[in-house]
Amino acid sequence: MTKREHGIYTIICAAMALFRENGYRDTSVRQIAEKADVALGMVNHYFGSKETLGAQVLSLLDTYAVGGLKRRLSFHDDPILYDLVSVRVLYDFMSTRGYWNFYLDSLRYDFFFKHLFSHPPVLIRELQRFYPFEATEDDILLYSKYMPYMMEKTVVLKKEEGFFATISYDEVPYLICHTAMSHFIPEADIRARDGESRRLAGEIGGTLNAFPPNAMIADFARNFSESDPDHAVRLRDFWLEQLSGSLR
Repeated sequence: MTKREHGIYTIICAAMALFRENGYRDTSVRQIAEKADVALGMVNHYFGSKETLGAQVLSLLDTYAVGGLKRRLSFHDDPILYDLVSVRVLYDFMSTRGYWNFYLDSLRYDFFFKHLFSHPPVLIRELQRFYPFEATEDDILLYSKYMPYMMEKTVVLKKEEGFFATISYDEVPYLICHTAMSHFIPEADIRARDGESRRLAGEIGGTLNAFPPNAMIADFARNFSESDPDHAVRLRDFWLEQLSGSLR
């Protein structure tokens, strides 16, 4: 590990621990630098901003949470179920492993959206292999990114304020996926897979610890720092690798 990679690694580890303990809002860049034992300016040097660092930590946790999914399910064979499970696994991980306040802050400060945009918009194209519908690039952008995110942000944050009492937290992952897919495919096909998604998410969640393995954090630090000029390409390739089977 180079000096630069080690610095990124220690900052990510420190930020992840502090975000889990205090949430994003109540964790300062100075606290992160002190815990990582690096100069204050190094955090912004490597990540550009606290928001970007928050998005990177969120991406790391997402990578860890869904890591066991592709060993159980092929995205190429069943994109509906894969999407349901992947959303539910991350949501369940954040709510049961001590990251709930960090997750809420990621929605309040919109760096969850920055994380979301790191994913390639492959879901709707895959659905077209099974259903006869047309989708423009604007359709894909709207329903892959903006609409599901706004559903998640609105329902979760408003529930924290006491609204939507008849919607359980356990139903939120389904609502997110429904928002992404129901414009194109029958709602009944999405609902039919939800029970299986809960079972698979429970199996995967049972294997997860509060923090990703050190080797995984080190690999993430090598590949996904904002200062890497190939960041966007490497991030795209990484997410494509997370999807089992080849995408055509």
